[in-house]
Amino acid sequence: MIKSWHLHKSDHKFDITINGVNANGIDAEIQIDNDKTVEIDEIKGNIIKFKWYVHIADTSYLGVRFNDFEGQEEKFAELTNYYNSLKDKQKELHDAEYNAILSGKKPLDYHHEEGEHCSGDVVYGISAEVVRDLHCGRYIDGFGTVIDYELQGSDISVMKKHYEEWSKQQAAIKAERERKIKEFEEEKAKMLKGVQWDIEEHSLCDEGGNTKYYIHTITINDETYVFQERNIFDFGRVINPCYSISPGVESGGIMLRDDDGYYWSHSKGDKAIRITVTDTELHAYQIVAKYGKFVKAGIRM
Repeated sequence: MIKSWHLHKSDHKFDITINGVNANGIDAEIQIDNDKTVEIDEIKGNIIKFKWYVHIADTSYLGVRFNDFEGQEEKFAELTNYYNSLKDKQKELHDAEYNAILSGKKPLDYHHEEGEHCSGDVVYGISAEVVRDLHCGRYIDGFGTVIDYELQGSDISVMKKHYEEWSKQQAAIKAERERKIKEFEEEKAKMLKGVQWDIEEHSLCDEGGNTKYYIHTITINDETYVFQERNIFDFGRVINPCYSISPGVESGGIMLRDDDGYYWSHSKGDKAIRITVTDTELHAYQIVAKYGKFVKAGIRM
């Protein structure tokens, strides 16, 4: 049954018509000033949303607010109540068609299209939803939902098998990701057991502008180590000790590793020096290296 409502505001007239409901949605439109007609995308809350922009008095609108319809509250309430009453019916029709397509009782609605930048089997309406839900196609803006190349020409049974395999792969990926997260958390808890770790945030200005850096103070078994963690512009992440690694040597240094183990590389005057890293010192350093603030940061360019 077709129903209509007539509203107005600021010398403009709005004639709203609801023509009915089908599986794809509620068929409703609004005519503005007996001139422009646009389909209604949705009526929600106090807003009538249009499906595309409408130009009125040098301004483009994508909808109209109910607050502007003073003295017409009863009309708008009747309109919104009727519109909302059709939503359950629309969902019922939608679900029935969706299940019919998914079960193979109704064929997919698609045909082959050749475009300037894209071509393939394009699906429409609820068929497109089914194909996307089965991860057998993708939506391309300005073209439509295209069935994946290897599945073009397939029926729904082939697509459902593809979805089963995709689901198994996703489950395996999820399980592996959860295993790695658990492993990571267990290792982190083990490394931080009995450790006191304080972090201070600072900032400096370098070639890339203002940037943060962090001072990590780590105490293990009454031994305290302080490290500076930076993401140096055009270079990457660097962790340096904020203490002298050897008497008479200024603070700093770079930790390296060779066949003999971990060591600090630094200089004293013109002479390069190498200082062996203690186990506790390595433990503190690796806490920053594995769990510091710039672990996932890329090189600042």
